[in-house]
Amino acid sequence: MSGGTSHDQLLKEVLARFLPDFVTLFAPQQAALLDFATLRLLDKEVFTDVAAGQRRELDLLAEVAAREGTPHLVLIHVEIQRRRQAEFAHRMLRYFMAIHLRYPEHAILPFALLSFPQEQGLGIGTARLGVAGFTALEYHYIEISLPRLAAAEYVRRPQPLAAGLAALMEAPDREEVYAACQRRLAELEEGRVLDDAHLFLLQNLVRTYLALTEGERARVLARLQAEGAMNVVTSEMTWADRVRLEGHTEGEVDAILTVLRERFGTVPATVEERVRATREAEALTALLVRALRITSPDEL
Repeated sequence: MSGGTSHDQLLKEVLARFLPDFVTLFAPQQAALLDFATLRLLDKEVFTDVAAGQRRELDLLAEVAAREGTPHLVLIHVEIQRRRQAEFAHRMLRYFMAIHLRYPEHAILPFALLSFPQEQGLGIGTARLGVAGFTALEYHYIEISLPRLAAAEYVRRPQPLAAGLAALMEAPDREEVYAACQRRLAELEEGRVLDDAHLFLLQNLVRTYLALTEGERARVLARLQAEGAMNVVTSEMTWADRVRLEGHTEGEVDAILTVLRERFGTVPATVEERVRATREAEALTALLVRALRITSPDEL
């Protein structure tokens, strides 16, 4: 994948598949109170951001039941932010208010996943509204600055997602982090903790964001071989071939979804899932042609 938008889309897909891991990693107290067996991804919500003068699509919104107490239903909202923007906290506040108006009976647990360094790796973002020293409203969200978190620490966390997100974290030695990620992913594969679809997403995330050159990758494989970790070497090489092959397919999938978004503004989650589940080249070509002709994304 290339370009920030493609990278963001990959990260969104990974978070959607590993949302319980994500909440457990960065909000463990709240995660313990949620019944993730009830997790349900909501269709992409689109809001009119009056302040910015444009329509915006939330990165991820999911509903989950609380194990006990009220409110019974909780919405998990995640926004991915690649660049520092002065108004980002207030945009998070506007999203919160829009979600609350649409789902007034739900509690909301908001996260901002940042690709740039803040003072803290894991902290609280804040937006305030007030006049002349009087604070009328103060809003908080969980802020995760991945470059401020230590990859070496997170890669060994029990949640499989941590092995993928480590690729976006602080890494003084990128080759060592890549090796550590591959050791952990091989361990998950051998233990059959994840199916191939989930392993593929994590492998793709690691390769996309660490983006080693062929020379760097060769040094990592040589180091692993010298350690006697041939199982890791074999796993890495097998997945490298699969990621390259799937990359061509992902390009077709991205093209179809881009056409649908350009024509209809948003793509229902069920339609996006069907498109992403299609892998045959001829079927994808047929979907692309159909995407140009239909009058509603539900017809795809």
